[in-house]
Amino acid sequence: MKIALIFPPQWDPRQVPLCIPTLAGVLKPEKHDVRAWDMNLSLYRSILLQQHGSLKRQRLIKRYLNPHTLADCRRFGRTSNRVEDLIDDGYHHNNTHGLFWDFIQTDLSPDASRNWRTAVKRPGCFPFHQRIKPSILDVVQSMPDLVCISINSDTQIFGGLSIASVFRSKLPKAKIVIGGQALRARRHLLVEHDWLFETVDAICVSDGEPTLKALAKGMPLPEVPNILWYNGWVVQSPKESEPVYFTNAYEPDYSVVEPAQYLSPLSVIPVETARGCPWSRCSYCGHRAIELHGKKKYVPRPLGSVLSEIQMHVSKGYSRFFFVDEAIPCDRLRALSTGLSGIKGDLSWICYIRPEPTYDSSVFHLARQSGCLKVFIGLESGSGRVMQLHQRGTTPEIVRRVVLDASKAGLAIHLFVIAEFPDESKADIEATDQFLKDVLPSVDAFGFTYDVFQLTAELGTPLYEQPGMFGAAGFRRNTKADLQYDFQMIPTNTEDFLHHARHEKRIRSVVEKYLQHRNGLRHIESIDDSTHLLLIEKHLDAQAPRWLSLARPDLNPAWR
Repeated sequence: MKIALIFPPQWDPRQVPLCIPTLAGVLKPEKHDVRAWDMNLSLYRSILLQQHGSLKRQRLIKRYLNPHTLADCRRFGRTSNRVEDLIDDGYHHNNTHGLFWDFIQTDLSPDASRNWRTAVKRPGCFPFHQRIKPSILDVVQSMPDLVCISINSDTQIFGGLSIASVFRSKLPKAKIVIGGQALRARRHLLVEHDWLFETVDAICVSDGEPTLKALAKGMPLPEVPNILWYNGWVVQSPKESEPVYFTNAYEPDYSVVEPAQYLSPLSVIPVETARGCPWSRCSYCGHRAIELHGKKKYVPRPLGSVLSEIQMHVSKGYSRFFFVDEAIPCDRLRALSTGLSGIKGDLSWICYIRPEPTYDSSVFHLARQSGCLKVFIGLESGSGRVMQLHQRGTTPEIVRRVVLDASKAGLAIHLFVIAEFPDESKADIEATDQFLKDVLPSVDAFGFTYDVFQLTAELGTPLYEQPGMFGAAGFRRNTKADLQYDFQMIPTNTEDFLHHARHEKRIRSVVEKYLQHRNGLRHIESIDDSTHLLLIEKHLDAQAPRWLSLARPDLNPAWR
């Protein structure tokens, strides 16, 4: 069977989207004819490689992609910003549409079905459509039997639907399936929109691997797991989910993508080590909500499979990795670090961990010795009351110890903070400030970063189902947003309530005061996870042999 895997705009073009090699890997043992088109990357490359570019423009792009630029953090940040300006200027010359590293600007909300209809009926109204037209025509000419379009983010909804619309008219005999996190989160809402099935044959609302394997075998839609489909009268939902089952033989197929084509000075390879969250009980956590029938799901990948994939990448000259696991538990990090220590090569990697009491300093020292440079940690709030109320399963004291132990081991730290808890008091806000004051003197100032996110209630979460239990007076709703799945909270404590922007400003003030405004990654705008790794690596060892080449050894000639 001829199968086309499509990754639509918009997504960050600086790192390989894991879904493409993952889905290709599932099909590889069956000997199907699989081809992949990263149309998001095609969009960015078409803008930066346009023929009428000036010599100054070409030099700027080469400077950005030159690993030596990473030696100066601030200079790299300025260069990255200038390249982002080129992207936006080349995308569309008005204030309605814009294209940047990590988001796309449009006047259409992805939460309204009327805008989804616009994408289906008038795909050419989006500026990106003309840019990716050659890729679309290439897919059409390949005459696939099955087209799978991954829509992982809300920023990809209009791209995915507009592309599907073209394929429906040009490939009437092909089976077209869309799937991904942006659809999965809306699965309860999509059953009310049977008009979508005039364009697509099915919508995957859970793990895509079982769905794709069944479709590739030619199974009829009623027998395909994890999909919504239309029987002519009503949209049918799957009776139960079929999760992915990792085996030791599981391995993504990177032959369908070329990591060196992505817009990063050096390639950082994403490697999935597990799927889901081992806790999945936080009041605002969408994991239970998006799984069919609310089943908790955490599926770790066999360690042997992870290490085998790393070894495969190392044999091809790659040594930098971003482990895709939302919250690596302590035992898992210890085992992973031990396994990586046995692989020959100068490895470097980053990961996300869950701050739990079982972590101790020995785990972080082992991780650092095996090449870990940074860990990303969910603090959310420095208030024990808020943590307990929202069922975080940890305490500020545990998180504080984890941060200090990781810092002593030589690891850089990223903290995730949540703003706008609906009943947050002044004392709770001050507790978060105090947490930062306690840990900041011990963290690496160069590598320390943080994000402040606004709390929202997703459909199906405890926070959405019982807002009063968590101090919320309700939600802010837009009656025209019939496909909205997450909602801003209405606070009960309006006197002490800090809006997101004010909360972020407050935290920035504390951070800069205690880090004394020293240069670091937190000063770079629009930095992606992979770039964290590259800049820290260069900062730690500017003389390592891997940096001696003036050009990327794995760089496609088109960029030179």
